Amino acid sequence: MENRAYALAAGLFTLLLGIGVVVAALWFSGDTVKFDEFLLVSRHPVSGLNAQAPVRYRGVTVGKVVDIKFDETKAATAGARTILVRILVKTGTPLSQRTYAKLGSQGVTGLAYVMLDDDEKKPDAPLAGEGDQLARIEVRPSFMDTLTSSGQDMIE
Repeated sequence: MENRAYALAAGLFTLLLGIGVVVAALWFSGDTVKFDEFLLVSRHPVSGLNAQAPVRYRGVTVGKVVDIKFDETKAATAGARTILVRILVKTGTPLSQRTYAKLGSQGVTGLAYVMLDDDEKKPDAPLAGEGDQLARIEVRPSFMDTLTSSGQDMIE
């Protein structure tokens, strides 16, 4: 009779411990950070940019790239020149109508990330989408794009 009591206690302890481990794993894996979704509109190459690439606002990591695709809503010729990059940014990040994006390069790997910054010359207004569309942020040419195009102009 005593052996059965020990076996029952050991089984009950093992069962409760297993439930506790599962509950703790679910508790710690929960994503508590809220994100807002934005759309970057680029007419420049986005070489090296991949899904899950970091998004930084003035050097602070605030989100990630979700999706990269061509704009299918415009005509075939115009849409092929426009690239749409969907990003997630932490809620509360101070983005406005003055916000623009550029691509930066990480070290020697050539992998790109999105740099968000503000243009102090434009008026400050909240960034919001039209209707049910996502708010759009303009992508400006990166330093390398500017250098390449000015070098080509100089050679010509």
